[in-house]
Amino acid sequence: MLGVGSIAEAIVTGLSASDPKWRIVLSPRNPARSARLAAAHPNVSVATSNQAALDAADTVLLCLRAADAPVLAELSFRPEQRLISVMPSPCVNDLAALVGRVAAISRAIPAVAVADRAGLTPVYPAGSAAQTLFDELGGSMALASEQQLDAASAASATVATYFALLQDVAEWLAGRGVDERQARRLVAAVFAGASAELAHSSDFAELAAQHATPGGQNERLVARLRAAGMFGQFTDGLDACWPSDRTAHQLVARLRAAGMIGQLTDGLDALLAE
Repeated sequence: MLGVGSIAEAIVTGLSASDPKWRIVLSPRNPARSARLAAAHPNVSVATSNQAALDAADTVLLCLRAADAPVLAELSFRPEQRLISVMPSPCVNDLAALVGRVAAISRAIPAVAVADRAGLTPVYPAGSAAQTLFDELGGSMALASEQQLDAASAASATVATYFALLQDVAEWLAGRGVDERQARRLVAAVFAGASAELAHSSDFAELAAQHATPGGQNERLVARLRAAGMFGQFTDGLDACWPSDRTAHQLVARLRAAGMIGQLTDGLDALLAE
């Protein structure tokens, strides 16, 4: 593994739990995290350098930040090695230009849920090493093109926006006199309960309709936010983050700058005043 961030840690944790016979060699990047993972899992070791990690592996996971991709050109890959990139970019062709001749290159967009061998990981192409790996970690969904994979990457960047919205709702509630800790607990409980429904249905429009009692607060709030253009701003933000950048931080910043996140609490204010 080249790069040892949170996604790399989740993959290591999931693979070690799935089958401790996996032999995983980490690059020395992020030495504290690498050392902790090696101490926790007997099948994990830390190489002395990026090249040493490469030399020990038949399959190489690229877990670097996209901005660090040029470092790959400084390394020597073997023709029989298979590469799996979990980076939002570069694309397969650009990776091939950086690393030279290898057996195969595939890509995946995992979430931290792979640590528990849960979730569904988009991969490209079908039948690749990426699909085989993430089938071990909860399941994979092979997409037909890299363009589709990039769109899935942008969609996955909405998780931080989701939590940013919950934070704003909790702050709004605390601003109306509710104890701050109680506000966070209440908002967390409401949305944990709502999220549990996704285990039974992925018809989001139907779920929204089920929660929107005619004339009730849910229905009126959705109507206000739609009229204010909030949902359009959200998809505009996704368009802006695809394919040029796909990080959750950038998406949250774009939406906050556009006023979308503030529109939610404005809608709550209006609802309360009715």
